[in-house]
Amino acid sequence: MSAAQLFDLATFLNMVNRLGPTAEANPLVGLLFGLYGFPLVAIAKVTMLALVCAIGAILLRRQATAPLAGLILVAGTLIGLAGGISNSAAVGALPMVCRVAEAPTTTETSVRFGSIRVQFGTCPRTRSSFAEPANTT
Repeated sequence: MSAAQLFDLATFLNMVNRLGPTAEANPLVGLLFGLYGFPLVAIAKVTMLALVCAIGAILLRRQATAPLAGLILVAGTLIGLAGGISNSAAVGALPMVCRVAEAPTTTETSVRFGSIRVQFGTCPRTRSSFAEPANTT
């Protein structure tokens, strides 16, 4: 599970460096990145990983809850792999079968959580254009 979650974190960093923070599908992660940058996203990921591993270890100690612990660890692994694969697909490292004919164009994206508004700049490519190369000009 740790390797899958760290794979997700590493591909997230690559994705936001190449495509900008608007490429992140999770609005909470996008908000954390927009407000505090990569260090807080990494701290949150490692903290959540430690918490889930600790819960799994506690559940494994009892015979009755061992299957639940296995389910939690498998779910954490699958979530990490799904995040890493979607991040890789977003930057074009993994070609996707489906293509979007025309990606929507926006000049600015903002997210509002209560009184906090985070505004992101333009992104050369949106998340829906997985199989197309990024426009770097």
